[in-house]
Amino acid sequence: MKRKLIRNLSLVAALLAVCMLLTGCLLPGANSRPSIDAEDNTELELSERKLVMQKVSSVQVNLETVVGYFCFEDNPMRVLTPDSGDAAVSYTVRVYEGDKENGGTPVSEDKYTCSMGEDGYLRLNSQVIGSIEVEAECANGSKLSATSVPIVGKTLSLWDFAIAAMAVYLLVAAVRGKGGLFDDQFVKEGMEQKYKVTVRITSLLVALLMIATVLISAFDHYDKLRIVKIVLFGLMLAVFIVCMILLRRCIDQEKKREAQDARYGGGSVSHSHEAAFVFDEDEPTVDDIGKGKNGSGE
Repeated sequence: MKRKLIRNLSLVAALLAVCMLLTGCLLPGANSRPSIDAEDNTELELSERKLVMQKVSSVQVNLETVVGYFCFEDNPMRVLTPDSGDAAVSYTVRVYEGDKENGGTPVSEDKYTCSMGEDGYLRLNSQVIGSIEVEAECANGSKLSATSVPIVGKTLSLWDFAIAAMAVYLLVAAVRGKGGLFDDQFVKEGMEQKYKVTVRITSLLVALLMIATVLISAFDHYDKLRIVKIVLFGLMLAVFIVCMILLRRCIDQEKKREAQDARYGGGSVSHSHEAAFVFDEDEPTVDDIGKGKNGSGE
């Protein structure tokens, strides 16, 4: 049961990580790969083409984030840069702390960095929450009016919600002292209490560390305590490893090995290529030991 739970949680964590990676890195329309080398087929004269900016809805404070890229309105696939020849673009960037329309103030350049990469995408890393304002002009005479992108504080991610859910589960299990975490049919005689206490203490410690991590994510809008979260994750890992070492001493490994041999026809689970991909197998039970000793189990 525990092995199945760990596998399922690992699968969920992997899926969440992939979702965050994809949603965090893609610009609107970026699926089709706009680039500086894209073809520029058009029937319009260069002087008739309008400069626009494809931008994201917002960027996060204290994190280098893609703001957007310049292009012609009739061809959003071709990224324009200062090196685009007759379509070269010059631009200016200003960062405001707070809402510009409601008294926001411009900040000095030491509070942010903004640059255009070799791919033509404009990137920003701001130390303040507010907005970035971009103005641009193309060599064909087309001008881009001031356009702004909000700079927002760090918000809770899907991963944070997953951590919070696991923390609640572990906390409830630690308080109640019941549940699948406490079920193991191979605990040595006389070690039941030690096994249960170890699981309860570990569940409580890990739950508290997870809660602390989520609270930091919720209130650290400037993401300045990222190193603290890394330390907390390290402590979680350390507590888990110590728990595994202590619990191993409480388990009768011989009985468990006999049950595994009986369940898998005398072969070790780790040697079965098929078993490595079976996700719905439960841990071997005490009844399996009896089957292994008398054949039919009768």
